[in-house]
Amino acid sequence: MNFSINFVERVTAVLKEAIQLKKYKAMPLYFAIPTGIFLLPVALIAAGLSALIYVLGYLFSVVLLPIESLYKLLHDEGQKVKHGTQIVVYLLSWGFVFGAYVALTAFLVTLTVLYTLFSIFTYLWTLGGIRFHLFANEENFAVDVEGKYNDLVPIIFIAIMAALLIAVPMITSVAALIEHKPDITLELLVNLFKVKMHETDNLRFAVSVLYSAIVFANGPKKTEE
Repeated sequence: MNFSINFVERVTAVLKEAIQLKKYKAMPLYFAIPTGIFLLPVALIAAGLSALIYVLGYLFSVVLLPIESLYKLLHDEGQKVKHGTQIVVYLLSWGFVFGAYVALTAFLVTLTVLYTLFSIFTYLWTLGGIRFHLFANEENFAVDVEGKYNDLVPIIFIAIMAALLIAVPMITSVAALIEHKPDITLELLVNLFKVKMHETDNLRFAVSVLYSAIVFANGPKKTEE
């Protein structure tokens, strides 16, 4: 296992590239703002993962340092062992070091999984504004963005998301009222609309992720002169 990877530094490097918002700058501001708002849930997940990696990555570095120092000490001193008592002591010590490295390996696997998720969600909320990668041993995250998005690309996305946020819940709310024929009040209508709106949360999230990965990430295309 490669214990030398600094997850904190890698996450920081990815975030520095991500906040340049290269793909958002490839569309007019009045399209970029609603697009960013609709992708905010994805960005929040990436932010939460980055915060978790910062905490665990720092703890990993803190724990790794004394274990590596102890390993080096035992390795160097082990070459000088001559007496039976010393052999027993070093055998016990090596057992502790081995157990510590097993724990660190599990720690490293956890950090790797978290980083992979962080990288994917960051790739999605930036519309492909960073180079797609899964592991922290990558060093170059920059992408070149040339040209501008065709206006239809963000327009279609915003229209679909707005429909799922407003039109679909409104239609299903009216249908529910017609079916059950309750005494309609403004409060009832508002509460029903809120319920129906939240029922589309997962669908809106899925659509935003797929549209970003399939459409936004593949553009903009450079305009030929």
